[in-house]
Amino acid sequence: MTKELGYHVQNQRQLAGMTQEELAHAAGLSPSTVRKLEQGGSVRMETLHMLARALGTETSALMTPGSPEPKEVNDAHSIRVMELRKVLLPPIGLGAPFPPTGEEPNLRNLRNVTRVVTRSYFEDDYSKLADKLPDLMRDVNSAVAYFGHGPEHEEALAIRIEALRMAGRYLTQVREDDLAYQALSRLISDAQALGRSLDAAAGISSMCWLFLRQARFTESTAMATSIADEIEPPKISKASADHLATWGWAYLRAVAGAVRNNQYDIAEEALRMARSAATAIGREVQGAHQAGVSFGPVTTAMIDIEVSMAKGDARSVLENADKGVLSYKARQKLGTPHRNGWNRHRLDVAMAKQRLGLHQEATMELRRIMGSSPDWLAHQRMAKDIMRDLYRKRKRALTSEMREVGAFLALDR
Repeated sequence: MTKELGYHVQNQRQLAGMTQEELAHAAGLSPSTVRKLEQGGSVRMETLHMLARALGTETSALMTPGSPEPKEVNDAHSIRVMELRKVLLPPIGLGAPFPPTGEEPNLRNLRNVTRVVTRSYFEDDYSKLADKLPDLMRDVNSAVAYFGHGPEHEEALAIRIEALRMAGRYLTQVREDDLAYQALSRLISDAQALGRSLDAAAGISSMCWLFLRQARFTESTAMATSIADEIEPPKISKASADHLATWGWAYLRAVAGAVRNNQYDIAEEALRMARSAATAIGREVQGAHQAGVSFGPVTTAMIDIEVSMAKGDARSVLENADKGVLSYKARQKLGTPHRNGWNRHRLDVAMAKQRLGLHQEATMELRRIMGSSPDWLAHQRMAKDIMRDLYRKRKRALTSEMREVGAFLALDR
């Protein structure tokens, strides 16, 4: 964080006619937190959101350009990403960065390798993903160049779209923002070249996620709403499930950006539109253009819980997290979202439990995710925030489960 951020908070507070103590009380924070921030200290994104809500302004109004939270990296991670960086950001010369090889590419094999890479992403096997993606990207780039036109060229572009989709998602997940932007930009360009509007829309939806993680809430919401408007089906009753899923997810991206920016009216309207798409489908579907990410009544209900958590309504989260379409029985009938989506939902539940002082229950939620998706959990800043909050508020000795989760997340008390 920079001193400019502290200045923006101070300015907004003074415009609202509030003292530091009054702002802290309204936001549910300690006066020392507000004082530290205004003096140029560092706070979490969640804290900024609480301050903005108390000031009656958008979170983005408090922020300076760029992400307010530094990216956490390690040497092993940097080494794995380096080869992918070389492919996505090649040196510029007079020749093509990836000229075609003399041997004709085997598009069928490239398609199979792409499926393996996609499976690695959804199995949270990021090490395998990072190892395979660079060679795959080089090969598909060469294939696109080798087949300069015709059906083979279009097939090579379609394969590259899928490879770029996984590269963009993975790089966003591990907070390599510049590379993620490159991958998603190229995906959108390839999709437009093929006239595949839903693939382009799904790429833009992923770009919204990237902007969201950079705290570019206003841009993310505007972009998501715009693409949702563009791909709205003429008749919902006649639209394919895949079209509805892509359209619905665009609105869910708008929800995520708006609610984090305290634009609750925009979030509620976007959520209403997403629900209409989910109701028309009637079940959870794995959208082809979303490459394995599910959409349907259960997914929209999870986002509804996320909205409650963003508003700070922890009690509503716990009251509704396992009821209705989110109950086990309903999920057996309607379909279960992808594991990462469900894990994200359970992080909201863990956060709600921690907010209400249910320290051990919050820990057990994290421990269950750790058991099923350790690689995914390791990259979730929200999990670390939950445990850090627990460390601050816990008066008694830590339980063995708390120590286990804290050690996994590399946290010290």
